[in-house]
Amino acid sequence: MPITVEQIADFLEAGAWRNLFDGSAIAQGEKLARARLVKEVHAEQLDTGDAEITSTVHEKDSTQHQAVIALWLEGDSVELDASCSCDVATNCRHSVATLERLQVRQRLEAAFGLTPQAVNVLGGYMARG
Repeated sequence: MPITVEQIADFLEAGAWRNLFDGSAIAQGEKLARARLVKEVHAEQLDTGDAEITSTVHEKDSTQHQAVIALWLEGDSVELDASCSCDVATNCRHSVATLERLQVRQRLEAAFGLTPQAVNVLGGYMARG
């Protein structure tokens, strides 16, 4: 059964995903999200029924990292795997920043291309799709 945007939104809003990240990644990711350094977010449903979210997160020193977050259903629960181009590579601050930005349902929908005014809803963030 394919995962839906609604299921992803509920999962993000519930906040249980935070348990997959250490406290440092959460704190640093929240700062990146608040600083509006998540510059591109794109989400799509794959042929497998899983969802893949990709983002570009800029650091204050202008370096960029690509986060890739996979979400899928296992039974009734949503599972998550987060990887990144940074040195940490998995469950890093860049993935947290991306998930933080997408906790607002309209941003998540825009990342999936579900709203016509995607760029406006994202407040300057780009959604490709």
